[in-house]
Amino acid sequence: MPCLLTNPPTTSTTVQMAFGDALAIALMEMRGFSADDFYKFHPNGSLGAQLLKVRELMAKGEGVPRVQEDASLLDATIEMTRGRLGGTAVLSQSGQLIGAFTDGDLRRTVTGTQHLTEPVGRYMTPAPLTVGPDELASEALRLMHLHNITLLFVCEAGQLVGAIHMHDLLNAGVA
Repeated sequence: MPCLLTNPPTTSTTVQMAFGDALAIALMEMRGFSADDFYKFHPNGSLGAQLLKVRELMAKGEGVPRVQEDASLLDATIEMTRGRLGGTAVLSQSGQLIGAFTDGDLRRTVTGTQHLTEPVGRYMTPAPLTVGPDELASEALRLMHLHNITLLFVCEAGQLVGAIHMHDLLNAGVA
């Protein structure tokens, strides 16, 4: 039977660790230390990846395929193929995002009797799910999983500013 006087003080060291953690959290809250602050000091690794913003990973400018709602299915297919995202944004004449036309929409369309000269606006997915550029990338990935999609358009004040694909999120280590 071991002697009680020679056992290491495991309880007191555990209490000290818990106290240290509680003190660190209390100080972070008092100073207003945010997730953005944490990311500034720890941008790499799995915790840093969870704090990435959509704007840091999204395709922008010419990297975002887009067509007007009156573009033909053929033009939409060409634009979608030009990009690497598996879809194209469909914009109104005023430039507002009104729909998405994806690889899946194309497959469903060409299996019918539709002609590739018809306007994409008839076959797009209206009012697609969007995300803001300042949302956490992990939230974008959660939305993609929840809605079983691989592409989200990024809008700010109703205007298309980018697009983000699931592969970009996974390649960045977002989980």
